Amino acid sequence: MKKLVYLFSLILIAQTSVAQTLSTRDMIMESCDYHDFNSSIFDQPLEFKIEETRPGAKSRFCTLRFDPSKEYYHIRSERDGHLLEYIIDRSVVSFKLDGSSSISMEDLEKYNLNKDRALLLKDYYYYLWYLPMKLNDPGTYIHPEHNIKKIGDASYIDIKVSYPEQEGSDEWHIYLDPDNYCMKAYQFFKPDGVKGEYILLEGEVSFEGFHIPSKRSWYINETDKFLGADILKSIGPFK
Repeated sequence: MKKLVYLFSLILIAQTSVAQTLSTRDMIMESCDYHDFNSSIFDQPLEFKIEETRPGAKSRFCTLRFDPSKEYYHIRSERDGHLLEYIIDRSVVSFKLDGSSSISMEDLEKYNLNKDRALLLKDYYYYLWYLPMKLNDPGTYIHPEHNIKKIGDASYIDIKVSYPEQEGSDEWHIYLDPDNYCMKAYQFFKPDGVKGEYILLEGEVSFEGFHIPSKRSWYINETDKFLGADILKSIGPFK
């Protein structure tokens, strides 16, 4: 029995030693391997079906059809009983309202159907739903030091991420499970170092080597006020 305990202790020491030798970039890469086992998320067309819940309001539903390898991003969302579509096909941006591409100037303005809005939504959804893999983008600075962050009853690896000023001055923190480097939460701070939000992750939706967090709950940093949740209903291919 003592021999078994001794061997088990050696294994734990070896695992701890390996973990301690990983750089923060290595840890991010381990997290990418966990969530995108085949390293193929940017190479194929994927459809995300998302339910967006907000306190005191009816749920909205959003469908993303993203194919980054072809620079194709199609966002379909509901608003006031209407279906809004933003389509970015390489450098061409187009819109649809209730399935029609013939839209009056009044409705284009009323429903914010414009190029700036399309690019903003694309960047928002692309970054958040493709984390942590998007941390490999050029210009991403993964700080070499890491901390331990306690969230509820659990402790996570806290890795700080920042970007060039032209990309935005928010400071991001990515929180990873120390056992398998699964992403468990993330947080951003405004330049004042306080304002911003944190997002807690629950569950997973799996598909062909992808393990995408299925529920993202948003809170304000200063007050812990709950802002809403985004729930991934399904992920799969599209043609």
